[in-house]
Amino acid sequence: MVVINTINAFQTFTQIYALTRGGPVNSTTTLTYLIYETAFNYFHFGGASATAVVFFLLILALTGFQFWVSRKAVYYGG
Repeated sequence: MVVINTINAFQTFTQIYALTRGGPVNSTTTLTYLIYETAFNYFHFGGASATAVVFFLLILALTGFQFWVSRKAVYYGG
């Protein structure tokens, strides 16, 4: 559940795009909205794809850490 909720928290794009478009002084800008804005508003596709790769690696690291922690915490009695 923690992994899924963390990934969902990082992927809040639709609400920000529809309601605030980054908000006043970028207060509601998330990483996914930053990727979109960099690619399609500023046409810096290289920077947007580099940010997307960093985002992927961040989610991969968080998922790996969560699985590593849960593997050590699980005890199968026998």
